[in-house]
Amino acid sequence: MSHGKVLIVEDQPELAEMLRYQFQVQGFATMVAEDGLNACRLAGSEHPDLIILDILLPDLDGWEVCSLIRSRKEYAIGTVPIIMLTALDSMNDRLRGLETGADAYISKPYSTREVMLTARRLIERRQREQSLNETVTQMQTLHDSSGAIQDIFCHEVRNQLMILRGFSTLLSRTAEVTEERSQTWIQAIERSTQSLANLADSLLQLHRHETGDICLAPDHPQVAAVAEEILDLYRPFAEQRRLEFHLHADQDNPNPAINGVGLRLILSNLIENAVKYSPDGTAIEVRLSTPPATRLQVVVEDHGPGIPEGDQSRIFQRFVRGAASPDKPSGSGLGLYIAKTLAQVMGGDLTFESRRPNGSRFVATFPLPQ
Repeated sequence: MSHGKVLIVEDQPELAEMLRYQFQVQGFATMVAEDGLNACRLAGSEHPDLIILDILLPDLDGWEVCSLIRSRKEYAIGTVPIIMLTALDSMNDRLRGLETGADAYISKPYSTREVMLTARRLIERRQREQSLNETVTQMQTLHDSSGAIQDIFCHEVRNQLMILRGFSTLLSRTAEVTEERSQTWIQAIERSTQSLANLADSLLQLHRHETGDICLAPDHPQVAAVAEEILDLYRPFAEQRRLEFHLHADQDNPNPAINGVGLRLILSNLIENAVKYSPDGTAIEVRLSTPPATRLQVVVEDHGPGIPEGDQSRIFQRFVRGAASPDKPSGSGLGLYIAKTLAQVMGGDLTFESRRPNGSRFVATFPLPQ
């Protein structure tokens, strides 16, 4: 196993070969450049862990090479440790080397032991810095993921509370409630409550995921049953505005390799949007089909105003809200962002077609078991 990668920039072949041999004996991988231009090329393409740099070189001298490398914005290139080896031994030469960004300056003739000790110290420091940088990146990823999880949870809690409030309001109208309808609404409240409990459990598991990445394990839900469940939750709101739900499902509808909670969240957000923007007395179509044999399509189609052309490029971004109207206030701007994010996490995608002024068609696609 290599202890690191060293780029040796030396125009004298015998000195370059001696250094190459010493580093290889110590377990380092090596590359050699005989001029400044090749040194810059190899530094950019190979990302060495250390550069041994002579100053008196053809084309570009060592000071120019050092300055060019330090000017690179990429962390792996711009911060690589550099040891300058040179026969120039004046104080001004040393200061110039350090000012251009060299980490160490060793005069010729030099002790091979001194070069190796300095190189090992700089490579170990570099590896510690890289490890720390990776840790910071992972912490930032965890922070970003935690924010996304909190957004999802808060948004869905709001949706489910709205559903619970709707059914509770219906139950409170005792003059209009039959025993059969009362039982139906109580069951809907229980489903919504259970949906919140399942959601909380799932998102807590995501939050504890050690890498900070959202990961939804597939449990192969029955898609038609999930769609029926979500439509039942929104049916009271649809009935208040004379909206009809039409569910079309293929007879042979295989269970995709996706997560049931994720699918519920996607459908809930798409159907909520369709109910919100559909004109009274229209229909909302939900279609489940497998046009290509390897993909499942879940389509939610409404007859609303469609999506303005100026919003179409941003519709899946976080906190982008649809245009509000007096009787249809704008939402939180998270629903479509959440739906697309979850679809992609589960190996699929979410796209849309806007047919202004005749509605929108959202299409979620998911992989099917091979």
